[in-house]
Amino acid sequence: TVLLIEDDPLLRSAVRSWMIKMGFEVLEADNSDTAIEMFEAHRQTIDFVIQDLVLPGERNGVELLQELLARRADLPVIIASGAIDDDGADQLYAMGAKAYLSKPYKMEQLMALLEAME
Repeated sequence: TVLLIEDDPLLRSAVRSWMIKMGFEVLEADNSDTAIEMFEAHRQTIDFVIQDLVLPGERNGVELLQELLARRADLPVIIASGAIDDDGADQLYAMGAKAYLSKPYKMEQLMALLEAME
């Protein structure tokens, strides 16, 4: 099960469709507030998170990452964003993110990350 946190409806729909075809159950959130609600409702069944950094809601993407990892330290989080550089990605890794995908990305890149995380 993946928690997909993405505010762009077209990208969210494309990733959701692809993930379902690959056999994943997909939970969706389009803002940080909904993401926390979905996480709390499905905390034990979520295998990993794909999270954008630029999100509407009470928390920004960095704060959301910190909160998710504070609630479940072993949670694999993939950050997918076009808003940061390599130094920013390094900071996300230091905070506990497992991987970073620079937008736009191909589904093959996402699948390679998922396979590497298994």
